[in-house]
Amino acid sequence: MVQRVRRVLIASLIGLGFHTSTWAAGLEAGRPLPELQFTNVQGERVDSNQYADWVQIFTFADQKSSTDLINWMDEAGPKAMLRYPEARFAFLSFADVTAVPEMFRTLVATAIAEVDKRSRKKMLESYQQRGVALDPNRAAFHLTPDWDGTWLNTFQIEDAHLFYCWLVYQGRVIARYQGDSPDLQAQFLSDLDLLLSPVK
Repeated sequence: MVQRVRRVLIASLIGLGFHTSTWAAGLEAGRPLPELQFTNVQGERVDSNQYADWVQIFTFADQKSSTDLINWMDEAGPKAMLRYPEARFAFLSFADVTAVPEMFRTLVATAIAEVDKRSRKKMLESYQQRGVALDPNRAAFHLTPDWDGTWLNTFQIEDAHLFYCWLVYQGRVIARYQGDSPDLQAQFLSDLDLLLSPVK
């Protein structure tokens, strides 16, 4: 019964806006998520609205927490895509690089872009080993650096020493997680089930 009620609530229920401060309390589960516009590390302009009908998975990590995030997503991502082969998933990741001095940002941005390319290749191989073909019409990946803390403020976090994750669908936050959440993978998959499984 509780699961059914929660599923109904989900059924009835970030890109940078120019008025970020006006929605400072908007990142909890059940709240609307404004359209986000950002430029990823490869220089591509991205609008979250283009993925409105996709399952959106926003993540935020720094150098310290990125390994934990990658390890989690290497398991959770393929499981989610195997469980829901008809769904489309957009993985929208943000990196806290506010500690990088401005004079070194161009150099670091180049390095991050190269790491991103290598990581995508490794991820493609990893997903294929798990039986998931990463069709660009079904899976999208974007990594965006946060140089000045704008995105930390937008996502309402002080730092990313723990990684954070938001599950978003059709403009609403479905669930919010962080790196030390208990049974994180099980909770994430359970929330996906509530979101995508037919109501019984």
